[in-house]
Amino acid sequence: MTTLKLKLLIEKNSSKVVFAEARKEFVDFLFGHLQVPLGSIMGLLSQYDMVDSAGGSLSRVYESIKNLDPSFLEPNVNKESDFLRPKPTFSSNTDTPELLLNFVPPNTPIPIPTAVIVPATSKTVTVGSTSDITQQKPHTEKKETGYVRGVVTYMVMDDLMVKPMSSISGISLLNDLSIKDISSLQEKMVEVDLKKGLELVRASFYSTTVLTDVFIGNKRGRSFQDIWDSFDGFFTSNLVFETTALANLRIDWKVTPEAHVFKADLPGLKKEEVKVEVEEGRILQISGERSKEQLEKNDKWYRIERSGGKFLRRFQLPYDAIIGQIKASMEDGVLTVIVPIEEEMKRDLKAIQISRPLMSWAKRDVLQP
Repeated sequence: MTTLKLKLLIEKNSSKVVFAEARKEFVDFLFGHLQVPLGSIMGLLSQYDMVDSAGGSLSRVYESIKNLDPSFLEPNVNKESDFLRPKPTFSSNTDTPELLLNFVPPNTPIPIPTAVIVPATSKTVTVGSTSDITQQKPHTEKKETGYVRGVVTYMVMDDLMVKPMSSISGISLLNDLSIKDISSLQEKMVEVDLKKGLELVRASFYSTTVLTDVFIGNKRGRSFQDIWDSFDGFFTSNLVFETTALANLRIDWKVTPEAHVFKADLPGLKKEEVKVEVEEGRILQISGERSKEQLEKNDKWYRIERSGGKFLRRFQLPYDAIIGQIKASMEDGVLTVIVPIEEEMKRDLKAIQISRPLMSWAKRDVLQP
């Protein structure tokens, strides 16, 4: 399977991607998605069980068409080729980027460069002689692969904005982000295969910190996670994309003198179906999966509101949290996570005796003979 390489520049303190250094192949892969029909992208996301967390209400449109009986469609409409996995309109002037071919439905014709026969020079040939025969070799017109030129290195921002890279643009970006300490930056090489490519597409539907979300995993974009920063953003995170299986999942977070306490309502779930983990960067992750109930085809449903699938919430823990002593329990569908807090370091205090003002000493010395 084709994989692409990407060099990330990461700000260590925030665990956020500043930008990625990319070559032509990755930029071609990004730009090529604009030629892939949305139905084909949704079809692949559905195939890899990613559609619920990506498409929002659009995923409901996709599911509606998928479940619609063909008898409700016009005779000339094929829901598979017209909606669920429509054919892309790749340009015939360029070869399609290899990784992007994975987004093409099976049996889709891809433009192939045609061979041009160059006529041989006319010569007199003696019968029986082969030495003077001029071979006619097919000449293939060379076509460029992809969309952008390969002699340039490109800068891909966290929100997937692409621009040619230069030392000036890099320095200007660091200044714009108020990054003055170069030692706070680190490089990381990552690979993009089909699955990672789909994750990039999925994240691009809702996030403006796509590279951070996919490759770092902290989901620090304000639209995706809860940030510990004087509760800034705590009540404004977009829960729709984090909680895909439990539409009403809410998590309370309180702080006591002894611990941070998280409580989550998870009705209908067993403790074996819920995971509590701590990722690198002090990220508390609460996740799980509710099994989807099989619906009988002949059953008549008036309303279906219960959902199945995966859910995920992440929280940035503060530095006073004791990671190694986190405890979790579940009772009556309520998950409780307790994160102990370090006691403040007791300082040795030395009493300082308060004496008379220095001016009094000075006057006394002056007045004495």
